Amino acid sequence: MTRRSARHNAGVPDLELPTNLVREMAEYDAPDAPRRTWLADLPAVVETVSREWLLDVGRPFQPGGVTSWTAPARTAVGERVVLKIGWRHDEALHEADGLAAWNGEGAVRLLAHRVLDHTTALLLEACEPGTLAHCRDASPVSTY
Repeated sequence: MTRRSARHNAGVPDLELPTNLVREMAEYDAPDAPRRTWLADLPAVVETVSREWLLDVGRPFQPGGVTSWTAPARTAVGERVVLKIGWRHDEALHEADGLAAWNGEGAVRLLAHRVLDHTTALLLEACEPGTLAHCRDASPVSTY
């Protein structure tokens, strides 16, 4: 799949999926499972939030997760960010709230979020593996 941009494409071509998501759905989801409805709507959701947040979205991270589609992106001013489109399920209902509460202290910063039906879209600061997430107000952890 080639890189596409909401600013350059009128529609979303077939959306590349992470291999873990494809495998999980093939093995465990019935044809009428809620996650399949989320997956069917995924290309339109990526297009909607990419246009709204003026993002140039890349290919999804591989092998990816099993309940979200996550990809690197760039804003209109060239800032590196990450777009995460998640299936709304019990364990993820408050992910945006948690990230907002942390506000970048020990976790990635939540830049924006949006709820669309059975989907939560998160715009996150990009982080590189191996980069420490510092907590300014963290107390030392005692060990016994």
